[in-house]
Amino acid sequence: MLFTDPQPESHAEIDFIRDDVVGGLTGIEAAFGITAGDIMFDDLSLYGRYNRIIGQIGLPWWNIGGNHDLNFESPSARYCRETYKRVFGSNYYAFEYGDALFLMLDNVDYQGADPTKPRRAGKYRGFFGERQLGFVANVLRETESTRLVAAFMHIPLRNYLDPDDPSTNVADRAKFLALLERRKAVSFSGHTHTTEHHYFGATEGFLDSTPHHHHVLTAVSGSWWSGPLDRRGIASADSRDGTPHGFHILSIDHGGYTTNFIPANEPNGRQMRISLDAKFHFGTDVFRDFRTGQLRGSPLGKDQLASVTLVVDVFDGGPKTTVAYKIGENAPIPMKRETRPDPFVQEVFARNRETIKPWVKAEPSSHIWVARRPLSLELGAHAIDVHVVDEYGRDHHDSLILEVTG
Repeated sequence: MLFTDPQPESHAEIDFIRDDVVGGLTGIEAAFGITAGDIMFDDLSLYGRYNRIIGQIGLPWWNIGGNHDLNFESPSARYCRETYKRVFGSNYYAFEYGDALFLMLDNVDYQGADPTKPRRAGKYRGFFGERQLGFVANVLRETESTRLVAAFMHIPLRNYLDPDDPSTNVADRAKFLALLERRKAVSFSGHTHTTEHHYFGATEGFLDSTPHHHHVLTAVSGSWWSGPLDRRGIASADSRDGTPHGFHILSIDHGGYTTNFIPANEPNGRQMRISLDAKFHFGTDVFRDFRTGQLRGSPLGKDQLASVTLVVDVFDGGPKTTVAYKIGENAPIPMKRETRPDPFVQEVFARNRETIKPWVKAEPSSHIWVARRPLSLELGAHAIDVHVVDEYGRDHHDSLILEVTG
């Protein structure tokens, strides 16, 4: 089980983790769990209660620290992980399970307290450093080259939102990747509260026949536990790139691997969201005149069909994912990947601003597919069927009912 960024800021948000995520996982059949950082949101006194709740899942659990697991009152990096290490142990380490090697790494390079944010944050960058890279090199030297290497870190090797931001990318990425050349390897991270797939090849300095796959995992807290409360009193917490909050399952078999995204509260474990974009204006100035969701779906007037855009958010989609749709018995039509915000989270965030944390907004997503082909349909109801082939070649299907009116 792969968690990242559960990141409770208060006891109320630990309640959310307990009731929305952990409650459904007790007794699950898995070998162990991993959390890829930001176990907390700065208040490290909450570790004890959080750990007691996670312990009810009944699995061994491995952790690494994130930028919000630092002692921000530490004047330098020397003591910034002391609380984390007292509770969890070493800030970087490795272990073996079956035929795989797991590298648990700390790439949050703390650069001291930020005087402009007392007791709130410190300065940091994504960086492994020579000492930790030396540790990785030594472990790999003692590991058979045929064994799968799964590396975990908090800050992504690269992210789509801002590939030049030192706090969300890794400065010595090339040195780390060079250590993995000629090995079967995959790496995972969190931090950005987005879901992303990256493949590093020769242009990024990774000199191997197969590009290195780096997977930015979905945050357990989604949009930092933002959003309106559901009927249980739990924040909806949809991620800023449109993915529902949740976690992943990593499966390893004969040196290969796959991941499965598990949304925390989507019906039937839904893997995509289908919307229709047919309005010239879409924003707070018109939301008051329409019920929630009305601007993203049925019904549509026949005169709107020429300008409608079909929008599909494949929650765990990436560069290898393909998406196509068809209506009725017509031939499937391929859709195009496009970087844009998910209209669903745009609307949820705009309509519920008082429940959204101040820094949170709908961001351009790396897993949106669109089709702008004009629809020519008769009056009545029509099923739009969407077929997705994901990063691992697996099929997913979902549909939306479109009503066309006169």
